[in-house]
Amino acid sequence: MEWKKYRIKTTTQAEDYIGEILMEEGIYGFEVEDLVPLTQQEKEEMFIDLLPELPKDQGEAYITFYMETEKTRESIDQNEETLKRIIERIHQLGESIPVGAVSLEVSVTKEEDWVNNWKQYFKPFLVDDILIKPTWENIEPSDSIRMIIEIDPGTAFGTGRHETTRLCIRQLKKWIQEYAKEKGLRVLDAGCGSGILGIASIKLGADFVYAVDIDPRAVEAAKENRDGNHLSPEQMEVSVGNLLEDTALIEQLSQKKFHLIAANIFPEILIPLSRQLPSLLAAGGVVITSGILKERAREVSTAMEEQGIKIIGIEEDGDWVSVIGQKA
Repeated sequence: MEWKKYRIKTTTQAEDYIGEILMEEGIYGFEVEDLVPLTQQEKEEMFIDLLPELPKDQGEAYITFYMETEKTRESIDQNEETLKRIIERIHQLGESIPVGAVSLEVSVTKEEDWVNNWKQYFKPFLVDDILIKPTWENIEPSDSIRMIIEIDPGTAFGTGRHETTRLCIRQLKKWIQEYAKEKGLRVLDAGCGSGILGIASIKLGADFVYAVDIDPRAVEAAKENRDGNHLSPEQMEVSVGNLLEDTALIEQLSQKKFHLIAANIFPEILIPLSRQLPSLLAAGGVVITSGILKERAREVSTAMEEQGIKIIGIEEDGDWVSVIGQKA
């Protein structure tokens, strides 16, 4: 299968915002290239012996994403419309912050190339004391004492390296410890992507995870990662589903009354998803949201409060935030 590869030249100021635009347009996997120096925390989390000397950061960034090349006129038109909206929205973004040249390079690549080539950049790293490693990397003997999560995202979103996923993992760790004495601790991973949050939940002490995503490719990746981490379907059930529109699924999950819900999804989904939270959460249950740029935290918080969910915390990591709410 062939894919069209799109590479946009922009600025480091705009890269997170453009990433959000891409996700809102249904493009969850993309590459970001820049020369922004790593923070000390990032250096400590990365398992790289020697970092290469890089040129001085000039504020430029490149964002690369892919769309499947189909033969039908309808699919070609859909891709062209999606690309047109993306470029228009980036130019609109330029009214508030510098977006640079927004020049576009287009090429064609085979699936096996883009699925595998990015792997050279995915290295083991730490989220606090949890080691997240790609399935194809070995670990050092000294790391065998750590909690280890093995991930192969495939074409799904979620290696864990992104700030939004780190925010969720840290909150899951905190709240699973809070519920440590709760029998049958149940977690809903809404928009599971590669399944990393569900896997982390089980390894941190949850008894059951229901992981759901609208994308069948994400569900396939999540199942493979679940099995690769030696978890059973009884511990972590994974399925395709739409938590906004599938009333039968919503009713089914409402019977489970989850103690925790993790939702690392952009605000356009989080806000309508808020309407389902009261029925999905157990009394006192906690929802952990992420995928939110700082300036949109108020929108998500307001949507949750309108459904009777009390906001009990807002955590930040770079330009991203996690809004945490609790059902009375």
